[in-house]
Amino acid sequence: IENGVTSIGRYAFSNQVNLKRVTIPDSVTIIGHSAFSGCPNLTNIMIPDSVTIIGDDAFSNCLSLTNIEILT
Repeated sequence: IENGVTSIGRYAFSNQVNLKRVTIPDSVTIIGHSAFSGCPNLTNIMIPDSVTIIGDDAFSNCLSLTNIEILT
């Protein structure tokens, strides 16, 4: 995700089976509903403290997600 992006929309990365790691830039404040849902190989996501809203089911069915870091 490129720096300068302010929100990750609904279903933006849903059902991306090849997605394994995500680093969200400091410019993002909103992660939308089901933004990463159904990403079975996503194991690691780094979320900056600039994110103030995480939508419902943002990470639902991410069966391999074992590490979520909130960066301060």
